[in-house]
Amino acid sequence: MIRREEQLLDAEEQHRVMVEKYREKERKLGGRCACVDRLDGYLRSFKKTADVAEGFGFLKLWGHPYVDPVAGCESAKKVGKTELNLSLENCKELEHCFCHMYTRGYLQKRGRWPPLEFTPRIGGPTQLELLYKRHQPSLAFGFTQYPSSDWNYARFLPHVSFDYGEDILRLVVDKSLSYERQHFDHTWNTKLDYKPERPNTSSRVMEELISRPDLDLASIVEQVAKKDIPYKWRIVTVCPKEREMKLQPRMFSMMTLEMRLFFVLTEHNIAEGIFKSLPEQTMTLSRTELLNLFLKSTEKTGASWVRAVLGIDFERWNLYWRKEVVHRVGFRMDQIYGTAGVFSVVHDFFESSLCMLRMPDYPPDNLNEMNRRDPPEGRTLWYNHKGGFEGIAQKLWTTCTICLVHMALWPMNLSYRIIGQGDNQHLLWSVWCNGPE
Repeated sequence: MIRREEQLLDAEEQHRVMVEKYREKERKLGGRCACVDRLDGYLRSFKKTADVAEGFGFLKLWGHPYVDPVAGCESAKKVGKTELNLSLENCKELEHCFCHMYTRGYLQKRGRWPPLEFTPRIGGPTQLELLYKRHQPSLAFGFTQYPSSDWNYARFLPHVSFDYGEDILRLVVDKSLSYERQHFDHTWNTKLDYKPERPNTSSRVMEELISRPDLDLASIVEQVAKKDIPYKWRIVTVCPKEREMKLQPRMFSMMTLEMRLFFVLTEHNIAEGIFKSLPEQTMTLSRTELLNLFLKSTEKTGASWVRAVLGIDFERWNLYWRKEVVHRVGFRMDQIYGTAGVFSVVHDFFESSLCMLRMPDYPPDNLNEMNRRDPPEGRTLWYNHKGGFEGIAQKLWTTCTICLVHMALWPMNLSYRIIGQGDNQHLLWSVWCNGPE
């Protein structure tokens, strides 16, 4: 499709680079590139671009016939425990970017500003405070009306109610849970040289929910927000959930019922509250809204304009997020909801938890009855995980991702639209082409 349709860049070169990338993957598996070359030749034989697009759909039906969960686990552990030298200024800029985007979207949707409170400063009110007090009817796309640092002197006042979800069954789509931390080894009760204690909770979501009708969701949220997380909840187990064209699978996370419900509720509130003022996100659009967006984005442009589409696939998206960035945005969400610590505890929980692979055929290295209370780190068990995990906090990290993209593009004075979610983002803008070049 790139070779056929690319109009701005060297289409053949772009195609060659992509094919070479897959040839290298085949070499690493011991092949001689025959499979990739055969597939490339087959796709080149298609007469229509529509047929190529249809063929691309078959990719979703493929998967490597075997995955190595230990390798996937080691890869996740390596990235998740890596110390990143993050710029404090960039972290603050991303926080301010979120504040601006949310305020701008809120103003567009409701015709009024979200309630703000300003800290007096030497030198008088900030430009942001002046805009707020004179009820400026709209805000520009980027920081052209006031400096981003003005948000250092402003905070949101609570104006969105936290929804604890009347129908929790509608929100919970997971099927599996972690055992509580003190019973983590029950997964391998027939493979260890000792008999693990029998857990008093189920590893199935529905079974656990049905057996505990007295769950107090508000109490759980309040307890986690205070970082009063019991030892037995501090566990994250992972397993490969889908196969891709590689040996190392992506590892998806499971937690205890209480922590699962906590994250379900925070994600639900971001979708229902924050996202309504972030038109840049597309995660919560209906099928009709998405279709209209795609149709509008593919309309014909004038003869002097070429539509450019840039696809961004962030590498190890979940694993590279850190609390220095995420918790700043979460702190602003806490202001919006009038909660303390609800949206800014994610990475603290991961960092304080036991993280491990949970598959019956892969017990942790060097685990025995003497050290089971404090199991040693190994290939599939680790502590101090600083990053994120697959299948959790997706909307919080998507919010941060959108802010990150805007931070990079605002200085370029482009008119663009973001489409996507999570680690896959697409930027659409029109480029003026003055002449045949």
